[in-house]
Amino acid sequence: MFLKYSKTGSSASALFYAAALAGAALTGGLFASGTANAQAQVTQQRATVSIRSEIWVERNVSENGSDKTELLDPKKVTVIPGDKLIIYNFYENEGSTPRDNYIATNPLHPAIAFVSVDEEWAQVSVDGGKTWGKLPDLTKLETVADGIESQSRAASPGDVTHVRWRFTKPLAPGEKGRLTFRGVVR
Repeated sequence: MFLKYSKTGSSASALFYAAALAGAALTGGLFASGTANAQAQVTQQRATVSIRSEIWVERNVSENGSDKTELLDPKKVTVIPGDKLIIYNFYENEGSTPRDNYIATNPLHPAIAFVSVDEEWAQVSVDGGKTWGKLPDLTKLETVADGIESQSRAASPGDVTHVRWRFTKPLAPGEKGRLTFRGVVR
């Protein structure tokens, strides 16, 4: 799937993969501590979680004197700076066993500024995935005066580089759901 993107709004749009914006960039993984025995490895192989992502452009339109919000397919419209995006990540445990300690991580494409995440239990990173937390609890280190000094400031939504969902309960076989976050095209 491709997403048309234009800094100027003209027909000279740069194309880049929507997967890079949300889909293929979404990685899910098991981060288990300690050593795993062969039985645990076999069990995890049978607990396969699939992720399918969708990106929608959210625009307000006027129709017959009334305003409404529409979700538009980015393959059918030119995406311009300021467009609101909704990124859905649909997950499903397609395996025959529960999936423990599952973490889904979604890096943000540089063309997207983070706005919000729907799940209260999600975390974000403002340093490329090195540290995680709730946005109000995070700080961003900035360089001041030719890289000589650094100072810390409160992190803002535009600083977010990754969104992460750490499942606290095992995903049962066949369990599925949706993870959602919002962004805006820079």
